[in-house]
Amino acid sequence: MNPPVPVLMLTPTTDTENVRIHGRPVRIWEATDARIGRVYNMAFLFIDHTGGKMQGIIPVSEYQRQSAVFREDNLCEITRFTLEGSTPDYQVVKHPHILSLTRETVMTVLPPGLYEIPRHHFDFVSFREIGVSITHLKAVMDVIARIVGFSDIVLTQGNQPSRVRGMYLADNDVPHDGMPITLHATAHTYNIHIITPHRANLIQVSMAQLMALYLDNYNENHYQCAGVIMSINNRFDWYYESCPECRRKLGRNGGQLWCDHCKIRRANGVPWYKIRVQAVDRTGDCQFVLLGKLGEEVVGMPAQAVVALQQQDRKTIPAPLMDIIGKKFLFTVAGKQRIPYQQNRIYTVVSIGAVPPEMLDILPQPILHIEAAPVFESVSSATSAQDEPHTPPHPSTETTPPSGSHIEDPAPKQTLTATPTEHHGSRADPRGKRPLLKEEDTPVETPNPVRRKLEFNEPPPGILQSSAEEGPAKQQDEP
Repeated sequence: MNPPVPVLMLTPTTDTENVRIHGRPVRIWEATDARIGRVYNMAFLFIDHTGGKMQGIIPVSEYQRQSAVFREDNLCEITRFTLEGSTPDYQVVKHPHILSLTRETVMTVLPPGLYEIPRHHFDFVSFREIGVSITHLKAVMDVIARIVGFSDIVLTQGNQPSRVRGMYLADNDVPHDGMPITLHATAHTYNIHIITPHRANLIQVSMAQLMALYLDNYNENHYQCAGVIMSINNRFDWYYESCPECRRKLGRNGGQLWCDHCKIRRANGVPWYKIRVQAVDRTGDCQFVLLGKLGEEVVGMPAQAVVALQQQDRKTIPAPLMDIIGKKFLFTVAGKQRIPYQQNRIYTVVSIGAVPPEMLDILPQPILHIEAAPVFESVSSATSAQDEPHTPPHPSTETTPPSGSHIEDPAPKQTLTATPTEHHGSRADPRGKRPLLKEEDTPVETPNPVRRKLEFNEPPPGILQSSAEEGPAKQQDEP
C-alpha cells in the first residue's frame, strides 16, 4: 500500500481517486450565505500527519451521515476526494486549493496515537495586523478580544428587528486599540463546536461529582464520566419527527408538519433519536439524553430502522433499545448547559465512547435480569401443575448460584440471569412473537412484555438504599 500523501503536495494533476491522506479535522464550522440565511456546506481545517494545513468543505447531508467518523477528535484516513480552487477572500490557510468531500469519499478512523496532531488549531492575529492587511482582506481570522460594547437592536420600517447590529472589541494587549465589527443576523442559529485550548479542559468526574457541579453558559470545561446504562426512561418518547434539513422537531400548523426553524412545511418527518437513559457508577446515578447520531452510535441502527421494526405504540420501548441496558459507556458532557440546580437534572451528551481502563474501577458489576411471564398456558397443563406434588431436586443435580447472583422465590414466571454481554433465549420472544399452539391447548393468558432490570453485587449509594441502610438496622433488632 502506498504511503499517505501530504496535503501540501496535492495539485490538480494528482490522481485523487487512488491516493489517501491522513490527518485530523481540527475546526469544523457552518458556511452560511448571509443573504438568505442558509447553510450551504460545512467548512473545516484539516491538518495532515506532516503538519500541513488545508481547508476543506463537506455537504451538510454528508457531514451528518459521517458525523461518527468525521469529527474534531478523530484521526481519519480519507480517500476518493476531489480538489477545488479556493476563494481568495475566504481562506483559513494560504493554499490555492481546498479539499472537497463528497458522497463517494471514504473516511476511516485511525488509531488515536498514530500521529501527534493537535486537536485544535488557531492562527491568532492582532488588531494592528488586521489593519495592515485590510486591503488584502481574508474573511476568516482568529482574534482574542474583549467585547466592550453592543449597539441597540432597532426596529425597521416594517416593525421588525434590524438584521444588523454593531459590536466593539478591545485588545487586551493594547488597551487603547479597538475594532468595531458588524454582526449580520441570519435565519440560521449557529452552533459552534470549536473549543479554545487555553480555556477548555477535559475533566474526568464521577456521577456524584457531576451532579454537584454548577453548569452555566460560562463554563468552558467538558466533563467525562463512566457509567453503566441501568434503565431507559420510557415515560417520554424515545424519538421525534424531525425536519429533514435542520433535524429540529416538527410541529403542526393547520394539520400539516411545519418546521419553525426553516419556516417551511414538510410532507414527512425523519425519526430522530432522543433517548433518555439512566446510568450508574459506584457513587450514584445520572440521567443523560442521547440525540440523533449519538443514539444511533449506541443502538447500532438508525431510528428509521427501529421505527420500522416497532409494531406497538411509541410509549413502548423496542427491543434494540432495550439491548443497550447493561452496557458501559464514557459519557462526555459540556459545561455550557443551563441546568437547574436540583436533583432531577438531565444532561445532554455531546460525545460517547468506550470506557478507558483507568476508569473501570468506578463501575459496579451489574447483573442483568430478564423476567418473562409464560406467554401461553393450557388449561390442562395449568391444572396438572397444581395437582402434582413438588419434588425437590437431587443433590447431585442441584447447582449453587455464584456469589452476588439474584435469587428469587419460586414463582410461575421464568427468571434468567446473565451478564450484559450474553444473550439467552426465553419462552417469551422479546419482539412479541407468539409460539405455535397445539390443538388441545387453550390460551388463557396474553403475552407480557419482557422486563429487564439491573442489580449490582455492590449497590451504589442512592440506587439500592434498602440493602445498604435497612440491613444493619434489622440485624440490631434481631435477638
